[in-house]
Amino acid sequence: MTRHTIRLRKKQILQLIRYGLVGISSNLGGYAVFLLITALGLHYKLAMTLLYMVGIVIGFLGNKKWVFSYQGGLEKAGYKYVFSHLFGYLLNLSILLFFVDFMGYSYRIVQAIAILIVGFFLFFLYKFFVFGDREDSSGSRKKQTLSQRGK
Repeated sequence: MTRHTIRLRKKQILQLIRYGLVGISSNLGGYAVFLLITALGLHYKLAMTLLYMVGIVIGFLGNKKWVFSYQGGLEKAGYKYVFSHLFGYLLNLSILLFFVDFMGYSYRIVQAIAILIVGFFLFFLYKFFVFGDREDSSGSRKKQTLSQRGK
């Protein structure tokens, strides 16, 4: 392995760890609020929807700066982030609809598992779609196109 390859792998591992910390802190807090507001009578689908919107804002700030060190335009990344979360939301809702409404499992357990599934899905969208900058061999940052990612 070259030094550059080792440096990139360390960076990717650090990104994943930081992403996990941002996700764990925001999702533990969000899950606690989810349990509280559903216990107070709010329907679990509405609770998930409201918390998802709050999580988008918190996650964007943490992921943009701390996880991916993104220096690009805020507006473009913001739109991509919201778009990615729309897919994440639909995945989360689909999981709830199938496993709770159709299969009869507890929404508390299903939502806890859905957080993990959607979290991994979103990490890859953030890394390659939303904040898709990478370092080239000279150490400078450049935008990575979809065709370059497949190589």
